[in-house]
Amino acid sequence: MKNNLRLLILGFMLLLSGLNSVGAQCVFSDNLFPDTPFTPTLATFTAAAANIYGGEYSIYNVVQGNTYEWSLCAADGGAASYDSQLSLFDPVNTSFAIASGDDECGDDAKITWVATFTGQVYVQVNQYNCTINQANSTLVYRLAAVGQPLGCTFLFNQFPTNTITPTSPVFTAASTNIYAGEYSAYNVTAGQTYEWSLCAADGGLADYDSELSLFESTNTLNPIGYSDDFCGDDAKITWTAAFTGQVYVQVNQFNCLTNTIPSTLVYRRVGATGPVNNDCFAATTLNINDFCVPSNGTLVNATGSLPASVCTGTNTDDVWYTFTVNNIASTLNFEVTPSGAGFDPVVEVFVGTNCNDIVSLLCVNNGGDGIPEGFFASPGIVPIGTTFFIRVYDVNIASAINPNYTVCSYYSNDVTIP
Repeated sequence: MKNNLRLLILGFMLLLSGLNSVGAQCVFSDNLFPDTPFTPTLATFTAAAANIYGGEYSIYNVVQGNTYEWSLCAADGGAASYDSQLSLFDPVNTSFAIASGDDECGDDAKITWVATFTGQVYVQVNQYNCTINQANSTLVYRLAAVGQPLGCTFLFNQFPTNTITPTSPVFTAASTNIYAGEYSAYNVTAGQTYEWSLCAADGGLADYDSELSLFESTNTLNPIGYSDDFCGDDAKITWTAAFTGQVYVQVNQFNCLTNTIPSTLVYRRVGATGPVNNDCFAATTLNINDFCVPSNGTLVNATGSLPASVCTGTNTDDVWYTFTVNNIASTLNFEVTPSGAGFDPVVEVFVGTNCNDIVSLLCVNNGGDGIPEGFFASPGIVPIGTTFFIRVYDVNIASAINPNYTVCSYYSNDVTIP
């Protein structure tokens, strides 16, 4: 059944002062140490501090096109007495990391990043799995390359010619006969982590000393990622998308040469164990139609996401939707309709500008097994421009027996209750 947001929406501006974080990445902690920005100018590693705790970040001035490195690896002069992680954030938008490091040297982290802008970045230390501590660690940094970033020149030779959308955590072959000098195209979602590999251990293959270069489709002048000799003489890129759009991954033979030797490039979306809208950062955007236009959804292989739901049941198999209000003259409706018995849906309603500042407003679970759930907001209650994030999951701790459903959002003149 549906619940009205009338009273809840009136106070949502106050509620937005509380912050919740969602997703598998480390959330920005806003704990600065040291408090002085650093400007990397040397090719040798320099310590930012020898007493940084897990959960603290430091600030660095960077120049577009330069390559920078941050490390907790002992071989570089870093130190962490625990399983460490590093996350790199753009201060303009700290809702997700634009690069991350984990287990690059044993259980310690290292980031190599080509600056895509001139300004400042934040580098945060965490203990795995995104926890904080009070253990002293040494974070070192350096300017690895000046000017032209690491990587090869983009050659405009696409193969295969289709655009690929990585959705699986399992490595999948883009092609088994890609030549050096050719690139493949991929759709990516901001906040998601992707990998491309020519390593035999991942299912890749290159019978030569290989390189990989990653380009943004709208600007192929400089690579935004690069790899060489990651696994023997072969390449592998791990990259967290800072935008939603397309990227190009180009194969080369060292030193940026072309050839006609077939190679196998494999790709995957890291942690993609479930539907494409398995976490808030990848929420499916719904159109608000003039009537219910059902869109198919599934909880197959869905996993739980943070924060833990405040609603009934356990959100061990949740998925996410979002939409933005553009009409206050009609009743706003949202509905989830199970395909049958075996799915008892819970609907949790959030408002916010992005997944890092959403606030839970409403829980709906009035029906029961196989019964539709949803909510409505009467005309004039929800301001235009309000963005909703909707979490849907099965009330039971185990995965839904019948995990398929339809979902829709729409305006109506009359309130209907399913």
